[in-house]
Amino acid sequence: MYNGIDEKHIIVAPYGVDKKTFHLMEKDYQSGLKILFVGELDQRKGIYQILEAAKQLSGLNIEFNLIGTGREVCPELYKPYEKYVNFLGRVSFDKIPEKYGINHIFIFPSMGDGFGLVILEALSSGLPVIASRNCLGPDIIQDGYNGFLVDAGETGQLVDKIKWFYEHMEQLPQFQENAIESVKQMTWENYEDNLVQQLCEKIEIVRKEKSEQSEKD
Repeated sequence: MYNGIDEKHIIVAPYGVDKKTFHLMEKDYQSGLKILFVGELDQRKGIYQILEAAKQLSGLNIEFNLIGTGREVCPELYKPYEKYVNFLGRVSFDKIPEKYGINHIFIFPSMGDGFGLVILEALSSGLPVIASRNCLGPDIIQDGYNGFLVDAGETGQLVDKIKWFYEHMEQLPQFQENAIESVKQMTWENYEDNLVQQLCEKIEIVRKEKSEQSEKD
């Protein structure tokens, strides 16, 4: 639409998630709040906000687990935060579901993402998500239902939402149910069916327009 494309010619087909791979696992709530991030450790993903949030919340029983590469590029920038977070580095894809399973919430304060498939993986695994408004977040996250939305670059907002979960851990089971329910229809099968259906509809619209134009000519 920004580039002048007629809205009727635009297809919206949300991605899906493999429910067999990403599903709810039994969780331990007695050892404090465990937070997971999966993605490149750079500022496009909001890594500074994550690290600063971990530092500010270091006095609480909160564990930050960060999966992803990028720290090796400028290790001196990350070294001051090593005592506040667990840098897990690269984790093979077959081990990722297990990491979702042992954590309680997922954070994705991205400065800008076209989508953010990890959000669907987290929700399908029963993790409520704190996401920025600069990614998939606004399309799937409902404040107070399956997570919270924050403004990109706003460390204070991220800290507040994490702290809310820490102070209301008794509500996590309900949030987890809501998280799973929110992506119930977002399967790869539905993505394929939706895409094919919409393509057929758009093709028919174009044919009709061409036919009408030919009659005018």
